[in-house]
Amino acid sequence: MVDRHFPVLTWFSVGLLAPVVLCGLGLWGYGSLSTEDKKSTTESTGSGAPMERQSQSEVHSTQRTSLPRDLESLDTYQDDYARSVALRALLATADQQSVISLLAQSTEIRPEDKRLTTQVEIFRRFAVIDPAEAMKHTFDIAWNRRAPMVTAIFLEWATSDVDAAIQHAKTLESSDRRTALEAILGIQDDWSEDRIMELAVEFGHESIGTEILEQIQIARAFNDPRAAWNAILEDTQRDESQVNALRTTLQLWVAREGLDVIFEAIESVSESDHPRWVLEPIIKPIAQDDPRQAFELINEFSESARNAAAFTVVGVWAETDPAAALDTVSKLDFHPMNVKDNLMRNIGYAWAENAPYEAFEHLPKYLPSHYLQTMRGDALQKIVRLSPQDAIDILNEVPNGVQELGRDLVEEWASVDARSALNWIGSQEKSLRPMLL
Repeated sequence: MVDRHFPVLTWFSVGLLAPVVLCGLGLWGYGSLSTEDKKSTTESTGSGAPMERQSQSEVHSTQRTSLPRDLESLDTYQDDYARSVALRALLATADQQSVISLLAQSTEIRPEDKRLTTQVEIFRRFAVIDPAEAMKHTFDIAWNRRAPMVTAIFLEWATSDVDAAIQHAKTLESSDRRTALEAILGIQDDWSEDRIMELAVEFGHESIGTEILEQIQIARAFNDPRAAWNAILEDTQRDESQVNALRTTLQLWVAREGLDVIFEAIESVSESDHPRWVLEPIIKPIAQDDPRQAFELINEFSESARNAAAFTVVGVWAETDPAAALDTVSKLDFHPMNVKDNLMRNIGYAWAENAPYEAFEHLPKYLPSHYLQTMRGDALQKIVRLSPQDAIDILNEVPNGVQELGRDLVEEWASVDARSALNWIGSQEKSLRPMLL
């Protein structure tokens, strides 16, 4: 594919010329208005007050339309937009020597954010004049502040001469090289996917190529999410590396055409290892609003998609009503069986984390014995953190509590108060002490 070679007049140059043209028009307009003002004043029969108002207007207009001479003169502008316009007007006519002088002045700008945005604009102008020389001056800036400057330079450079930009980028050190590649690829919207990935691999940053392709795919999705979805699945990239693009595209697709498109979408990713992460942005809001409705929806999915989406639903439901979540899941069939076990465990852990006293009391109603002890042990440890005495009292009320759960109590208690934990062990029957230590 033929590279994009723009004329020497870059986007930055256009941005710089616009304020100058506007200033010129402003001066012309002001001259016309001033002439009319004088004519009106001559014909007026009033006092000297109109003449005074005219004089004040002239002064104010002159201040607004006069171009700044240096960075210090930008301080007269009250808002950031006016300052930005004035800065670009100043840079529009700046030669290399002037740009270097402005860079030196910029080191005195405070606060740091204003200094950064000013320096970025200066380096954009520098890149129009001599991008290679501009890169040399980035080394005067701290390494952890240099990336925006490198980006600004290579955005301009890649617009006017992408081949030269690529060749120079290859000579840079690792961090600057990566930043330059991101800038170069970020504006090559007419390159093929293969070419984008080839350059990314050549630079040793395949992940950047993948990210750029994701951005392109998401941009397509705004216009035609169905076509974008199919394009993502049909390209040569691994689906697991494009989860974010699939997630965003599906959200846009559902927003445009409604929930019914989920069934079409999941058929195409049902064999993927990551259907949960693709479906999550759609399923989670439904579960937050009505988890039972969410389960009704996912029950119509294919088995693998249903299993994946169920973890999203119970993750939300366990935070709001773990008892209801456990009751519902316990009555559903999942294949394979370990899916159901894992769902129940996830709810149990969340309940123990958020409401350990309640969880310890009610978990036996819902959980099978083969992992009930583990779940109650987790709840007991959370109670120990809140009140070791409460944990002891609860343990003493449970049949065989010390034998089954004493070790959980000791492990958590000893981490914050080993002496008290040892004293408690010493108060237990001799036959139990070795198990508790």
